[in-house]
Amino acid sequence: GGRSHAGIDILATLGQEVYAMAAGTLTVQTIAGADNATLSGNLWRLTTPDGTYYVYGHLSGFAPGLTKGSIVYKGQLLGYVGDTGNPGPGNNHLHYEVHPGGGVAVDPLPLLRPVPAACTVYR
Repeated sequence: GGRSHAGIDILATLGQEVYAMAAGTLTVQTIAGADNATLSGNLWRLTTPDGTYYVYGHLSGFAPGLTKGSIVYKGQLLGYVGDTGNPGPGNNHLHYEVHPGGGVAVDPLPLLRPVPAACTVYR
């Protein structure tokens, strides 16, 4: 469709908890069903003070009490894995992106290491 996939998809069970990778501010929220959410579904963008931002997409829901502009801490619950947007029913996963300094996306897998032995990494 003329677009690129700027992150990785982490397969997980529906409703699995998703946590903040860093402290920062929730600067973008898209909500499944909105015109700007056809691909991402429910999504948060978390921006750190240095401009780095993290994208968490296809969430089944958002953690209670969070809104755009909320300040969150590293490890705070952000939402839950789902299949909102374009993954297709039952294709539950987290779309995850990292943009250092607000620039182009980088491969976020090294930031998630060590990957637990029970998980499989497909490239």
